[in-house]
Amino acid sequence: MKRTRILIAGEHPRVRDGLRALLETQDDLQVVGVARDEQAALGAVAALAPEVVVLDLGRRHWLAAPAIAAGLKARPGPPAVVILVRPDTPWLADLAARAGADALISRAEAAALLAGVIRGLARGAPITAPPLPRPA
Repeated sequence: MKRTRILIAGEHPRVRDGLRALLETQDDLQVVGVARDEQAALGAVAALAPEVVVLDLGRRHWLAAPAIAAGLKARPGPPAVVILVRPDTPWLADLAARAGADALISRAEAAALLAGVIRGLARGAPITAPPLPRPA
């Protein structure tokens, strides 16, 4: 069975570890690397050639997420890019989509949706995630 190669990038070790643990329970998914920030992610993509990059960027990187997605997409044979966003940052969706992110998922729904979204992207299927919740 071919396994989909995944790179996880995020500044919070607990979140990275949790995402890795979640994805490693899936027989068809393989986490090939973990990066702590955008520079490490760009380097890891070049070295590891993942098919999907999952970006979970914290508060100080919100505005960088679209630039990171664009940087990843500018590479030859670019990976699919999934960005996890906080429920209070729905405005990131438009910026990230314009930069080439393939899917955006609310952090609150990552456990339920992430593996399925990655599988869809690996098959080349269009992704339609539920709309991001708007803050009250």
